[in-house]
Amino acid sequence: MDGLRLCALALHAVASRDRAWLLSRLPDGPRRQLTALVDELRGTGIPADPELVRQLVRERELLARDPAQHPTGARLLRASAQDVWALLRGESDALVCRVVRRHEWPWKAELLDLCGLARAKRIDALAAQLAPAAALEQAIVDELEQRLGARQSAAGRPRPARWQFLRREGRSA
Repeated sequence: MDGLRLCALALHAVASRDRAWLLSRLPDGPRRQLTALVDELRGTGIPADPELVRQLVRERELLARDPAQHPTGARLLRASAQDVWALLRGESDALVCRVVRRHEWPWKAELLDLCGLARAKRIDALAAQLAPAAALEQAIVDELEQRLGARQSAAGRPRPARWQFLRREGRSA
């Protein structure tokens, strides 16, 4: 999804006064394009989702905090908690702990919920006990990236992020 369409989705999700203010700050060309895209979104009946804005802000903040993570962690950053859980559910608590503490993942809380209360407590306790091992943790993240990519390829297409539900056969949002 190109940046203009992603901006339109984000603008669609904010309050109308905020949207008007943001659009008023743009030059005429981009403002007209974005206004047309937002009008199109409203016309399709797609609900404005404030969670989308929160998710986009979290992702941008995470990437800004750790730009080195972007090339190797982008797929994992955008993954759903269920996808990550499918990869980690059979792994040791120590390995799950190393993944969870490596980064402030947007799916962290949901993943720990999927683990169950007892396992989540064990993972939290391990966070204080395990010695830092940045290279090991990065290697684990890299491996998860590869497995996630293979899993998505096997499914025939990548799992979309929340805002990419607009994609349809033969038509981009």
